Amino acid sequence: MNAKRFFSSTALLLIPVAFFALLEGGLRLAGVGADNQNLFQEIPGKEEYLAMSPGYVGRYFTGFRPSIAFNPFEKIKGPETFRIVVLGGSSTAGFPYQFNYGFPARLNNMLQAATPGQRIEVVNLGMTAVNSYTLWDIRNAVLEQRPDAIIIYAGHNEYYGAFGAGSSINRLGNSIFLKRLVLRLKHLALYRWLEDTITSKPVATDAGEGRTMMAQVVRDSEIDRDGRVFAQGIEQFESNLSRVLDTFAGEAIPVYIGTLVSNLRDQRPLGVSEPAKAAFESGTRLLRADSVAASRQAYLQAKDYDNIRFRAPELINDAIRRLSEGSDITLVDIQSAFVDRSARNIEGADLFTDHLHPNGVGYDLMARAFLESLRSHPKLRFVDSTRAAAVDIDAVGRAHAEIQIGRLLAGYPFNKEASAEEQVAALERTFRLREQSGYADSLAVATLKRNATMSQALLIAARLARQQRDTTNALLFYRAVQDWQPFNETIGSEALSFAINNSRHDRLVGDIAQFAVSRTGRLNQINALAAIRIRQHRLAAAEVLLDRSESIDPENKTMAYNKARLLILTGDTLAAARYFQLYQK
Repeated sequence: MNAKRFFSSTALLLIPVAFFALLEGGLRLAGVGADNQNLFQEIPGKEEYLAMSPGYVGRYFTGFRPSIAFNPFEKIKGPETFRIVVLGGSSTAGFPYQFNYGFPARLNNMLQAATPGQRIEVVNLGMTAVNSYTLWDIRNAVLEQRPDAIIIYAGHNEYYGAFGAGSSINRLGNSIFLKRLVLRLKHLALYRWLEDTITSKPVATDAGEGRTMMAQVVRDSEIDRDGRVFAQGIEQFESNLSRVLDTFAGEAIPVYIGTLVSNLRDQRPLGVSEPAKAAFESGTRLLRADSVAASRQAYLQAKDYDNIRFRAPELINDAIRRLSEGSDITLVDIQSAFVDRSARNIEGADLFTDHLHPNGVGYDLMARAFLESLRSHPKLRFVDSTRAAAVDIDAVGRAHAEIQIGRLLAGYPFNKEASAEEQVAALERTFRLREQSGYADSLAVATLKRNATMSQALLIAARLARQQRDTTNALLFYRAVQDWQPFNETIGSEALSFAINNSRHDRLVGDIAQFAVSRTGRLNQINALAAIRIRQHRLAAAEVLLDRSESIDPENKTMAYNKARLLILTGDTLAAARYFQLYQK
């Protein structure tokens, strides 16, 4: 009797479990939530590569999907591959620029030039308006891709990013346990179906929408430094980051974590806090009196008391420094690098585009700081110590960024009085003016209006620049389009052919050839890059490239000629003579 009762009770319990399991299976077969279940996806037509899934960010937002970097990496990691995964928010993503001008892309270029015997993969997972909850959520999926190093630059979005302490996105109170539970449940198709059915969807943010993302994410616009919400933002950051670091430490993967930077000198407080305003005015007076150290402290205080919290308070940096004391964790002091480079040694508009996003010089500074920290990594084989030149931003990309920043600064919280209609009208005026300002500006507008993709715009720009005999800009456009179309061999060949025939622009030509070598590594590409490195007198890099060329084809005449040149420059004339004889055969 008791056995029957036990089995009856068990059956009653199993019926709802079986029902929900069948429902979950059916929803998965129907494709519900499929686009945001996996962090990475195969690239159509290039299934041997993976890239971040554009739909994955839908886990964190409703009606809005921030753009992500297209950084393909090998599905099966090769023995000579060194893989870095970069985690963070919009500054990691490269805003206001496209992904190929952010610090991860710049770091990738620097590493490729410095370690020509290795395959470098820098996978940028930065996303606008995400915070430490996203890092916590994706940490295990990142681990599965066998990274050799992790870079983290995150912390500005703890209040207004997805699941932030004062955010309108995914409002769940401020229970760390509950927010993590929801992120776990989002792996279920049933949960995603219920969420999509119940949740109202705001209008997606794009170039034509009145309110910027910054205007949409703020729920609590007065987060005072002594308040509970402020403390909850710090608490969630420490808790989530600690879990993330523990995950990577458990697999002995080195982590490089950067301190955060923001515009202090030229960004007035965004909120209404009187102490913040008074501290900012004090900083300005002290700077005029040449009291630089005291001025910077006043500006830091102004930022910390600013109760519209788009800039991370210094307690976030304190947490980063404290947590970086763990094993296999390297603190990269981005903040000190910016102080040293800034006018009057106070971070300001000379390195920023707005309140916290660096400009090209700032992103270059970040890349160099991470590069120097990576020099001690035991798996990296540095050959070329030449300091890489700063990256020039192409004219289409620059115009695109300027429009984005102009739109951002025209709205909340920088201009609280402007209505959505006024912002749309201002943007339309900007579009009209830009469309009359030359082909680069016009093409930038076309991308923002979604009349053209960025890769289409860049290719058109490259060909127009060639028609106008504007070699420098043509090379810049070609180099940019390589990032957007890394597997398009027709465009790649067009870019490399044009570059090689313009040797007077060796730096840009070298960048184009270096990308080609990193992506396909054909013999002619390797030989071309080796010849460029010889002209640049980067002989150690040239030697590695020519050894690689010789291993592919020991009888190759171009290789033999370049090797003879290299050996003459290094003083080995006997060996040079042997290669010159091979060249003359």
